[in-house]
Amino acid sequence: MTELTETPDTPSLSALTDRLKASLIENPDPAMLSQQAALLDQIFTTIVEQKVSKAFSGERHYAHEAKEWLAFALKAQKQSADALKTRATMEYMSALTTPAPLPKITERTGETENP
Repeated sequence: MTELTETPDTPSLSALTDRLKASLIENPDPAMLSQQAALLDQIFTTIVEQKVSKAFSGERHYAHEAKEWLAFALKAQKQSADALKTRATMEYMSALTTPAPLPKITERTGETENP
């Protein structure tokens, strides 16, 4: 059985989690949430490729280990979807919170009008 090595296409889990930790330090904004979603999706893919499929390759099967890694991978996938939903909500709410127009004051009566 051959071990998977880290290549640009398959980063290690520790490298991905380090990048995720670094993204959590920044101020929350839609771009940061997109970055977190992409990292969490990469973590999901890496776990499935490196841990879950590895548990079923070769002569012996490690179903218990694969089940634990798969549960962890699915949590990362759900957090990725939640980050995207939060980003969409932030963008929607910022579009709603545009400043309201100021009322116009008429010179003759001194009363206000709503535009």
